[in-house]
Amino acid sequence: MGRRAGACVTWSPTTLPLLMVAAVLILVSGVACLAPARTATAVDPVRVLKAEYQHPLGASTYTRIERGSVDGRAWEDAGIAVKKLACGAVLALGIVGALGASWSLLPIPREEGEEGVRSWIGAQLDTTDVRNDPRVGAFVEAYGPLIDSVTYTDDDVIFALGSRPIHFQGGRMLEEGRLDRGEDCDPIFYRYSLEPLTEPSPLPEENPTYCTDVLESLWGRTDHEIRAHGRSTTFLDHRMFVNNLLVDALAAVEEEILEAATDNSSVATWINELNITYSMIDREIAGSPTRSHHAWGMAVDLVPNSYEGLNVYWRWSRVYDEEGWHRIPVERRWSPPQTVIEIFESHGFIWGGKWAHFDNIHFEYRPEILLYNRVISNR
Repeated sequence: MGRRAGACVTWSPTTLPLLMVAAVLILVSGVACLAPARTATAVDPVRVLKAEYQHPLGASTYTRIERGSVDGRAWEDAGIAVKKLACGAVLALGIVGALGASWSLLPIPREEGEEGVRSWIGAQLDTTDVRNDPRVGAFVEAYGPLIDSVTYTDDDVIFALGSRPIHFQGGRMLEEGRLDRGEDCDPIFYRYSLEPLTEPSPLPEENPTYCTDVLESLWGRTDHEIRAHGRSTTFLDHRMFVNNLLVDALAAVEEEILEAATDNSSVATWINELNITYSMIDREIAGSPTRSHHAWGMAVDLVPNSYEGLNVYWRWSRVYDEEGWHRIPVERRWSPPQTVIEIFESHGFIWGGKWAHFDNIHFEYRPEILLYNRVISNR
């Protein structure tokens, strides 16, 4: 599927009728309200006046019938008052119609960049309408070029992307025809700290299970299908096979890391100590039935020469500390430099070191998670 730029516009079946009715009402009321009032000087009970006057839209001829038994001026004043009330009511109906239709026509301000989408999503946080769910806005902003269309129903959002439609389903993102798995899948959107890690993340009561329908729809299910969407690339002089979507993002990350290394010794040391990089490998998330993002080349692991005797991966730590592994202080965990983490996050990657089940060499391309958390953090 080709990539395309521009705002993503969404429609519902009632959008065009609402907009047409609203436009007509606003136009009629606007013309009526803008027409200047004229004062009658005659007292004839009924007469017709024709005159030329200058309307804001250009010269026009109007016909007015004045009715009155004694004083046409009195009747005209009453008519003007009624006219103002009527055109005001019509204008109000038009505005309400336009606003109602606007909920079905939602352009996301991609031209304003990330700040634009944050303000757009943030404006919707006070409503429970599914079309205003900040997770929907974050997903559209993150993957807009890959989405063919977005359809809203009363309680769901349907994304046409990849090979099959995906239903929002409360953030579970399920393939059409497989919606019965809703109870078995957790929402793919979750809380992710945007601040530097200072203490261990709390351990959830249950490990979440995520459905991977979006990844399967976009990139396939079999190794052959998935690899057709990938390519080999280099990162800091290390070669790995990744999804095509990551190539430009990793190139931008690399450029900023190299620039930072010129005056940041910890970044320079981390680059020199980098030993192994890998991305595409078909496996499940440890302790979960969920297929890892590594299976689609949407995550990278950056392995140093040494972990310096520190903890780096929750499962390894659990071997010798079965009960308290998740409470291991941050100071006893190996970590890339904070500057490196922030650069990755600025280009759509989340860091596995911020998970309760920590994986400190892992970076995963999840721009929708970052966008969503930037919005809810501003509430």
